[in-house]
Amino acid sequence: LARTLSEAAARYSKELKVGCIVTAERTGDEVKYAISGAAPEAGDAKPEKLVFEIGSISKVFTGLLLAQAVVEKKVTLDTTIGTLLAQQVKFADPRVAVITLKQLATHTSGLPRMPDNAVAAALEEDPYAAYDEKLLLNYLASAKLDDEGTFSFSYSNLGTGLLGHLLGEVYHMSWDQA
Repeated sequence: LARTLSEAAARYSKELKVGCIVTAERTGDEVKYAISGAAPEAGDAKPEKLVFEIGSISKVFTGLLLAQAVVEKKVTLDTTIGTLLAQQVKFADPRVAVITLKQLATHTSGLPRMPDNAVAAALEEDPYAAYDEKLLLNYLASAKLDDEGTFSFSYSNLGTGLLGHLLGEVYHMSWDQA
């Protein structure tokens, strides 16, 4: 039985076909970092100096932030984007305005994976790097949903990004600060 995060990571990293597990564990004021598994790109770098692209793990953080906002009664799962953006967006499609936070979190909003106005701002290595609030709000103002009624699951980076943006607004700060 593992007693520390690094011990658990060492045990589980043996099962990885590729990649590594990096841990940081705080005990009092001391933080211990460890790396286990295959990380040839790390070279001799210390684990605390490595930089990773976190990708979809940010969706987990966004989900946790939504849970926190619900517990704190700042929003409900049924709060709509139209309610939160009423002062900023006039929606061309009223179905977009009634998308709920729950639908954004569960990828059932009917929004596409990427907004159609992302291409102009996209960088090949990071298609979201130059996509800002103005582009997002412009997209929402003109967006039209393809189908009527309830939507089934369809992976949407746009929906999760929008959820993160809205939660930042709820907390009066950026998503990463929240």
